[in-house]
Amino acid sequence: MKDDAKIKYQIVVVEDDPAMIGIECSLLDANGHEVFPVQQSATALEKIREIMPDCVVADIMMPGVDGMQLLSQIKGDSALARIKVIIVSSKSYEFDRRQAKKLGAGAFVTKPFDIESFAKLVEDVMIDQVQISF
Repeated sequence: MKDDAKIKYQIVVVEDDPAMIGIECSLLDANGHEVFPVQQSATALEKIREIMPDCVVADIMMPGVDGMQLLSQIKGDSALARIKVIIVSSKSYEFDRRQAKKLGAGAFVTKPFDIESFAKLVEDVMIDQVQISF
């Protein structure tokens, strides 16, 4: 039987805050994933098309293209729609959670998140075992 927990994923992290992108990338990298940081949301879709990652972790509030717009662009493109998207935000409004789910997000993570379980959460989304309420 294949051990899904050992699968290593290609993950694009889209976050405009230098400290947060550093934390998120470090946590995912420490768990063996290949991580591609993108701080300029306007260039994120181009980078995603170039890499064709397994997953995108995106903040909601970013200048230019926000995380919800990026989610919509990914899910609306047949070549990218298979990519799992996780929305990370300091906004915890019910509207944002419902909108992320409606647009096809695999999970909605509220900042500050638990650094001990962040990479595991991403892995759980990838194997469709996430138990997160929207």
